Amino acid sequence: MSVANIAPASAPEFQSYDRHECLYKFLMMKPFSAADFTKEMKLFPKDGRFFNSLCYMGVYKNTGITDFSAWLAECTTAVKSIASACGRILRSDAERDLYAWGLAVHTFVFDDTHSQLPIDEELLFRIFDIPPNTEEALWALYQVGAAALDKMEYTPREGRNLALFTRLLMETLRIKDDFEALKTVHYDTEKGIINYG
Repeated sequence: MSVANIAPASAPEFQSYDRHECLYKFLMMKPFSAADFTKEMKLFPKDGRFFNSLCYMGVYKNTGITDFSAWLAECTTAVKSIASACGRILRSDAERDLYAWGLAVHTFVFDDTHSQLPIDEELLFRIFDIPPNTEEALWALYQVGAAALDKMEYTPREGRNLALFTRLLMETLRIKDDFEALKTVHYDTEKGIINYG
């Protein structure tokens, strides 16, 4: 299990806002650059930095955000900055969209029917062509698939794309066990650290 310090000392240089400026900006829907994110990256082990960065950005939710489209745009900008800071080359718009949608779905507060989630059929078919062969792809695919299925379940049958629904159902069920076995991230308030595992 990897452990990363979130607030390793009470000295001024370790003040929470300074150490977590990008997380704060993300939650407040303010942009941050790849250069800004390098401070936060010091919190993570070198292996799996991009995946750990996505998990880190998903630790909290801003319950005051009610516009999913605006939040998705914020997540897309954040994913670009994080990928750049981690040296991760996103090979296509579909790959960028996968991680942005995964982060957006993970951090948005939906109602029981996921009514705010737009079902973009073309995009869903495109991102579900990406194989779940990395932790971050598996993580994002499951988040998006589960949320889309919840939304589609409440869509009247005549308005539901059965081919898409079936594909999402099969793919999401196929990766469910692997998703649940993934490392998760949480903040240990007693020790003041981020734990992965």
